[in-house]
Amino acid sequence: MSHCKPSPLEKDAIGSVVGRFSRAAATYDVLADIQKAVAARLIESIRAFPAPRTILEVGCGSGQLTKFLLETWPDASIDAIDASSAMVSETGRALGRPRRLALFTAEAMTFSGRGAYDMVISSSSLHWMCPLPGVIRHLAGLVIPGGCFAHAVMLAGTLGELRAARLRVAPQKVPRREVPVAGEVLRSVADAGLVVKMNHEEETIVTYANATAFLRSLHDQGVTGGDISHAGGLLTRGELARLVADYEARYRTDFGRIYATFRVLYLAATRASVAGTAG
Repeated sequence: MSHCKPSPLEKDAIGSVVGRFSRAAATYDVLADIQKAVAARLIESIRAFPAPRTILEVGCGSGQLTKFLLETWPDASIDAIDASSAMVSETGRALGRPRRLALFTAEAMTFSGRGAYDMVISSSSLHWMCPLPGVIRHLAGLVIPGGCFAHAVMLAGTLGELRAARLRVAPQKVPRREVPVAGEVLRSVADAGLVVKMNHEEETIVTYANATAFLRSLHDQGVTGGDISHAGGLLTRGELARLVADYEARYRTDFGRIYATFRVLYLAATRASVAGTAG
């Protein structure tokens, strides 16, 4: 089952997260190695939890985590949502639309689905959503008592080198919002009536041939949109050239490549018998 009508956000897509990811749908899966690794790590970290029968995946993207979910819990029914209809279509194309997978174009803050799930999970998507406490509260309300709320969230410091270089090149174009710190995420989870059972942070360094290849990879993944990336205007061609030069000069490995840092919070929580409600 698939519902692929464009979301309201897509209708105002210039510079938006949804619009960028929609345009990146065809290339995202080939390029997003770090996201694949994070999704795999998240699955490994929650294997000890009871096997879910019903799963809601939030921000399915091109289906990287979805594939792991289908393989790890072959008896589970999965609802997967994304605000980008192009990403939803890409997931369906990549995975062949198995009967136990239902795909929806929907926003996390308003989706209700079947009402309650054994597991609500996302990877490399929650940090894009705003307001984060409200999104977490709503999603917590979709977890059955005793169910699992599992997420891998990019934290402040992710792409810190790029942020620093951009501020040096264009200090007047400060991004309107940053990805969260771990404490913000954990407080929101606790405030939503969830009990954290596992959380840990990991830092990964990824290298690229050069700064141009790095920036192209981010662009082709749709990572260059939204309040986290934009500051009221795109970089000019001259600013972009200076950014590349600055990055090449400051963030080069001993082997001639450039590097970028990704910081991820892995967490799993359960919903107590009496928990916060959605909304």
